[in-house]
Amino acid sequence: MQIDLSSLTYINEMDLFKIIISSADFFPGLYRISSSWKQSIEQDRYLKLLGFLEIVFHAEKGRRWSRDQWFSAHDHIFKLAYGKNSRNDQREEDDIKVLLKNRGFDWYKKAKSFSLALIDSETSVHEIELNKTYYMMGSLLRFESERFLISYDDFSGQSVLSLNVGFAEALKYIHDTFSSDSIRNLFLQSEIVAHLNFIEDSEGELTYDGSKVDRLLERFPANCPVFASVNYDPQLPIRFAKLIGVGNVLA
Repeated sequence: MQIDLSSLTYINEMDLFKIIISSADFFPGLYRISSSWKQSIEQDRYLKLLGFLEIVFHAEKGRRWSRDQWFSAHDHIFKLAYGKNSRNDQREEDDIKVLLKNRGFDWYKKAKSFSLALIDSETSVHEIELNKTYYMMGSLLRFESERFLISYDDFSGQSVLSLNVGFAEALKYIHDTFSSDSIRNLFLQSEIVAHLNFIEDSEGELTYDGSKVDRLLERFPANCPVFASVNYDPQLPIRFAKLIGVGNVLA
């Protein structure tokens, strides 16, 4: 007798939503900002919202910046992760050590397209709100009236996966599963605000929605950090687990 394996693995969309939400875990350094990251984003070399708005002003006048300028801040993080006395440097296998270092370098030095996202780690989320995007477990999740969107891009309006889960159902399950403290720890307000594209060795082309940019200060603090992630085709459901530091090109 033959059995169709897909018949054994089917799961409805509400159950899939529950699995995704129930996977939430507070693990600094993997899905959240580690202590070293937090110290670094307070430095001027890292881009904040106010600096991003200044960059948009200059970009509209035709100014462009190189990849090295955009990601100079991440060079610092790269050295922390792969340099002398780093965790990677303490590996016994030299070939693995070199392989991981090279891949970590190529990851942000050779990619052609990036998403820039605000991730607010300072303002506590007391309640999940309708039509807002949240950073959770390395992904950006959006709650709409009739849909739950995974790896949502506010700039492009696209997501990796859309589940037919209504907001009322989603909110009830979150309240049944997490305490208020857990919600504050696990969900961070976030939003992809622009794309940054490079053609060969050219300067970066920043694309954004001016009407949305003008209202960002209504939803995020001026010192909210901006992070980057590589744009993949197709996109990945979890692509902000390891954040790329964005430099303040005007500093």
